[in-house]
Amino acid sequence: MHLRKVSDEWGILGNFAHTPIQYEGVTYKSSEQLFQMMKFTDEEVRNAVCAANNPKYTAKHYEKTHRRDDWGMIIVDAMKQCLQLKYEQSEEFRAALERSKGKYIVEDQSTFRKKYADTWGVKRQGNFYVGPNLMGRLLMELRDNVLQVSRQCR
Repeated sequence: MHLRKVSDEWGILGNFAHTPIQYEGVTYKSSEQLFQMMKFTDEEVRNAVCAANNPKYTAKHYEKTHRRDDWGMIIVDAMKQCLQLKYEQSEEFRAALERSKGKYIVEDQSTFRKKYADTWGVKRQGNFYVGPNLMGRLLMELRDNVLQVSRQCR
């Protein structure tokens, strides 16, 4: 199954899906907004990212001067935390993730302007997908771990 756009069948699984998430007393519009905010420790920058219509673009503006020094070491854990919170707080996300049981999830970035997929997704090259697909792998890990725990609790 492919994640492409929020409006697609599986779009709720994507980071840009409108699934409000509460974290440290603040409600974020999406897991993407929360993730972008986590790149910073400076309160003024965090507030700017939170208030932005496009948090990813706003975060890019501040990354060279304000991004936290340890971001490279915590980036995957930050995304895992965002996905876990989304799972705990969004019934729609939880239901879709559980419905995806047995399916391989890819974040398809074939329509992106960049030539290659970024860390989170894949791009179609002929009959193959090429790229790390970290987002798909994290979603499948969350789904499979949750399903495994729920089976053990029965």
